[in-house]
Amino acid sequence: MRLSSTLSQQDGWTFDNGAQPKTAMGLESALVSRHPDVLLSKGLSMSYFLNNVWGDSIDEPDEARIREVLAELKNSDSEHFDIALVHDSGWSLSVYPDKAVVWENVINDVTLPCEFTFDSWQDVLKALLNLSRGEVSATFQMLRYRS
Repeated sequence: MRLSSTLSQQDGWTFDNGAQPKTAMGLESALVSRHPDVLLSKGLSMSYFLNNVWGDSIDEPDEARIREVLAELKNSDSEHFDIALVHDSGWSLSVYPDKAVVWENVINDVTLPCEFTFDSWQDVLKALLNLSRGEVSATFQMLRYRS
């Protein structure tokens, strides 16, 4: 069940100021970017996609496919040099060949991007998998201890 097709005013969701959202998509941009873990706990599924080094978008890849896309970074060039996993909550994790990542919310322009570098590709994979499951808090915790 997709978030944008299931949330509505009848579901009792409100903005932080108490106003009712005009559309489910309005709610998605206002609430989901801040509280995806809470929404997932209510049984709502959220989607994600992964952009490979060539810019191709892959909808909801499994762990094996995410590993394949990570491996593409070994053959990256000066024009095609990163991958990015973007969750419906707006949170995005871009990965570079040196295990550097950029964490940002592409929906909420108030949140500034943050840069971190992981020690291992296994940690990079774990962060991508956390984000793919909507575990924003767990992903952020992994990054926070890298700075």
